[in-house]
Amino acid sequence: MPKETIGARIKTFRKGRGITQAELAKSLGYSHKSVITHIEKGESEMSYEKILLLLRTYSVDANELFDVRHKAAATRKKNPKQREGPTGTRLHSNPRHYQE
Repeated sequence: MPKETIGARIKTFRKGRGITQAELAKSLGYSHKSVITHIEKGESEMSYEKILLLLRTYSVDANELFDVRHKAAATRKKNPKQREGPTGTRLHSNPRHYQE
């Protein structure tokens, strides 16, 4: 996912929770709110560790923050004959698809 998209999602999350940039920066261990500004604008990346800290601190589901379920649904709409199996593998709804 491009860092611009991640930044926009973090901004939407933050505003939706009524959290200021300064509050978010402090809770994630950043020294100044400008770091959050740069992340939200897509000018800087948030480290994997900071993303995990954000998810844990604010009890956020990664699927919610990164819109994973929405993307899977959009993919299924584009190709309704395919669905995901229990391990996330793509399955085809037509059994003939698997015959040789």
